[in-house]
Amino acid sequence: MMLPRVNRVVRCGLFLTLVGCGTKGIDIYESDPKAALDAAVGPNLKADWNIMELRLDQAPGEAPFTDVMAKASLTRIDANEVESAVEVSLVDKTAKEVSDPGVATRNTMRKMRGAAGGDFAAGNYGKASDIDFSRVRANLEVAGNMITKEGFDNAGTDHYVIRLNQDKSKIQHRFTLNAKNKNATSLQGKRIVTNYFQVDFVADREGNVTMLDSK
Repeated sequence: MMLPRVNRVVRCGLFLTLVGCGTKGIDIYESDPKAALDAAVGPNLKADWNIMELRLDQAPGEAPFTDVMAKASLTRIDANEVESAVEVSLVDKTAKEVSDPGVATRNTMRKMRGAAGGDFAAGNYGKASDIDFSRVRANLEVAGNMITKEGFDNAGTDHYVIRLNQDKSKIQHRFTLNAKNKNATSLQGKRIVTNYFQVDFVADREGNVTMLDSK
């Protein structure tokens, strides 16, 4: 099957950074990030939580051309269709409850329309034991190869999301890679200026990776 051209399915951006900037966290493109992610995230999860999704993100303001994730954000839901959010630092491995505007908005909308037919009723959640980091590295590698075949460099991971479901066959991995042309970067004084693209992917539990069209 012929892949869609990257320059037709991407969002564009421009990034400026000082040379030598960087942050700590977990590199999810290393040979096996599973052990590190399990060690950082696992102890902060409770077995009885109903988890809708877990999202890995870079540190705010970090250069987009890295695969180092600094935090994991979990969205939970209870039987009354009320969401809540927990953030786990992948640097110091601590967790805290956070106030998420998106969560608050969805809770308000659910309250207005009633809980019936919501995400809990639909089974759009799973348990901590359903979070499997073993596919992360392989999925990124497959997606990176797709970008390379289109003539772009796979430059880094913007974010990585695992969406859970009571129906295990519906568990999805959704992630966004940052890509750039080989001559997209220039040095201007002490700053690196790079035009880059963001490409979205989805993968199922079996590791079938699909490049998505932008909207």
